[in-house]
Amino acid sequence: MQRLALFDLDNTLVDRQLALSAWAMEFADDRGLGREAVRWLIAADGQGLRARDQFFREVREHFGLAQCAGELWAGFRARMPDLVRCEPEVLEGLSQLRASGWRVGMVSNGMADHQLAKIQRSGLGERVDACCVSGEVGVRKPDVRILQLAAERCGTALGAGGWMVGDDPEHDIAGGRAAGLPGCARCGSVGSSSGLGASRQPTGRFQVRWPRSGFCEMALTWAVLRACLRARRRQPGSSRRKLIR
Repeated sequence: MQRLALFDLDNTLVDRQLALSAWAMEFADDRGLGREAVRWLIAADGQGLRARDQFFREVREHFGLAQCAGELWAGFRARMPDLVRCEPEVLEGLSQLRASGWRVGMVSNGMADHQLAKIQRSGLGERVDACCVSGEVGVRKPDVRILQLAAERCGTALGAGGWMVGDDPEHDIAGGRAAGLPGCARCGSVGSSSGLGASRQPTGRFQVRWPRSGFCEMALTWAVLRACLRARRRQPGSSRRKLIR
């Protein structure tokens, strides 16, 4: 049975924070809110972990906007997919992984229309075997059921072994381990594992937990992870990241 590589979307294969910064600048400029508003929006977003309805209610109240929170949220969902970019090296790495015999899928928490639009417009939809978005299937990471469904859509099973690659210690890493995936990686923002609601802080670290066998397969998967890392290093304003093995 073919092995499986499951990837998170935001801040793993694509840099959501960079897209959010672009959106915040547009949002503030369109309403004449000034540069300080951009910083406030980015901080209030909480790296996308806050409930969106709560976030946009707070945005409306903070800036005294006439639009209702639902309209602001709808505008955000319509605009963000156009601002998200996936670097060519990442797309090529995914293609190479599939060509080597791996099944490749994406598992993302979020609203179906929003996440699926980002996947398609970034070009990622053509580079993977299947996608699972929580808003579509009704279950969220770290629930093992969404990973099982992703594996089934990819034409394989979790028992075949593989990777869960993502930036969230709870949703991605703990979820992958609970699903029995022997290889897990963590990239991007590394946060506290002290429990539900723990905050994540960017540490500039990239960590990998290697499987115990399959050197060639590890090398291929590692190529995708390195592509993600190189892409982030080239982003304007991105901090230098260290590699930890």
